[in-house]
Amino acid sequence: MIKINRDFNQLAEEHKKNLKSAYTIEKNITDKVASESGKLKYFYKFLQVKLDLILTANTSQIRDIITRANVILGESFFTEREKDFNNRDVLKNRVKINELKSIFNYDLFIVYKKEKYCAYHLTEKLKINVCPYCNRQYTTTLRPTDYKGGTRPTLDHFYLKSEYPYLALSFYNLVPSCYSCNSQFRTTRKIGLHPYEQGFEKLLHFYTNNINSVDDFLGNTRQNVTIKLSKYKKQITNKSDIKNALLNSKVFRLEDLYNKNHQDDVRELIKRAIMYNDSCSKGYFKEFEKYKLFDSEKDARRTMLGNYTDINDLEKRPLAKLTKDICEELGI
Repeated sequence: MIKINRDFNQLAEEHKKNLKSAYTIEKNITDKVASESGKLKYFYKFLQVKLDLILTANTSQIRDIITRANVILGESFFTEREKDFNNRDVLKNRVKINELKSIFNYDLFIVYKKEKYCAYHLTEKLKINVCPYCNRQYTTTLRPTDYKGGTRPTLDHFYLKSEYPYLALSFYNLVPSCYSCNSQFRTTRKIGLHPYEQGFEKLLHFYTNNINSVDDFLGNTRQNVTIKLSKYKKQITNKSDIKNALLNSKVFRLEDLYNKNHQDDVRELIKRAIMYNDSCSKGYFKEFEKYKLFDSEKDARRTMLGNYTDINDLEKRPLAKLTKDICEELGI
């Protein structure tokens, strides 16, 4: 899992304005304020007052909104099967959940509409190229046309819309991700790290479990390479962060996926390490400088390795984190 390293606050504001213009969220909440009584009336007033914040809230603010909503509604509206947020984070009144779903209508938002703001417009503007959860799949957005179908990443609700229906359209609760991660691995499972907040970069790293140096690889280039995703050896990390990172890794089955499909990529990286010494990227950059083949020595290195290795570039191409981590481990 990688962190999405960009500032989206302006885009979050645009998202809010577009939603309020295209859908009847405000009117629906106002109608509920007029028709409800007791705790639910206060809850809908809370949604009414905080609507702008709900639609643009960052991850920390979302947690505050959940806590405040739970306090307003009290124990009677929640189950006790979850331990987060003082055991009161899941609405148990299914009728009220469905009412909230109809107000924050995600099912309507994901239907493509050429002239009306929808999920395609959001993912197109986000320009997130790869799934942040697995860093294996491209997440391309192409709008449908009159003659051709379209494609876009799925939008994962970090805080599940079945439990927090009032967050179903919140900008930072919509994480562009691949179909496998969102719809096959995660489904309704809890995860610990939010990619808009934190990734594995200083928590979990890929290691080759049976190759300690490129010399171990010589003479046996077709040997199995066991890929291990484990605690980063060079970083003292918070135990809670490690626990959350391991939960994400387990839910998305990252070790299984990488060992199943990417041993060959690691073998190729090791071959590149043998073929190119440390001075190669500098040499290539200088040799072809007059042709402007490379923008920088860093660009020459990326071409040699076949991927990005800078921590700020991991969202640009699939398998960038694997490439970065293995290169670091083997001293490439």
